[in-house]
Amino acid sequence: MHTIKKCGGICIIQDPAEAQFSDMPRSVLNKIEVDHKANLDEMPSIIKEILGQPLPPEIPVPREISIEAELTEKMMTDINQIKKIADHTDFTCPDCGGGLWAIKNDPVHRYRCHTGHVYTENKLHDLQDGNIEESLWVSIRMLEEKENLLLLMAKREGEDEQTGISSFHQERVDVIRKHIDRLRSLLSALNEDLHRNLPPAG
Repeated sequence: MHTIKKCGGICIIQDPAEAQFSDMPRSVLNKIEVDHKANLDEMPSIIKEILGQPLPPEIPVPREISIEAELTEKMMTDINQIKKIADHTDFTCPDCGGGLWAIKNDPVHRYRCHTGHVYTENKLHDLQDGNIEESLWVSIRMLEEKENLLLLMAKREGEDEQTGISSFHQERVDVIRKHIDRLRSLLSALNEDLHRNLPPAG
C-alpha cells in the first residue's frame, strides 16, 4: 500500500472492526494515509465511483521503487544498487545468514538480504525468536547425546575396574547435566516470555 500510494494510487481498506484478520487493515491504517475505510459491502460502490472519475495525472514511479522492483525480479541483490535505497545493518538473514539492509524511508521497516530475502521488522523479530528456540533445542539434544555416551563409557570402564576413569566420566556427566538443566530453564523462560507478549486472540 505504501508503494501504491507513492505511485499515485488510491488506498482502500476494510474496516478493521469488520475484517476477519483485523491486523492487516489496522497495520495499513496506522502507517499510511488511507483514502477510504469501509465495510466490505460498501467497497463496490466506492470503486465504481472512483472508476467514474477522470484519471489522475500520471506520475513517474519513484526511483527507489524502481530499483527495488528490479532487485526483486532478479531474485538477487546488487550491492551497488541496494546501497541507493537501504542502509547496511548489524543483523543477519535468518534464512541464509547474509547481511541485512534496512530499506530507507519505509514506514513498515523492511529488510533485504544479499540473496533477495525480504522481511518486515515484525517478521524478522518472530524468526529470530524461532531460531533462538531451535538453537537451544539443538544444544540440549547434543548435550544429552554426550551425556548418554559418557554414561555408557563410564559403565564399561567400571566393569573393567578402571574406577578412576569412570569417576572422571561421572564428573563430566554431572557438569553436562547442569548445562542441560540451565538450557531447559532458559528455554522455558523464553517460551513464557513469548506467550506473554502474544496479542490477544480475535
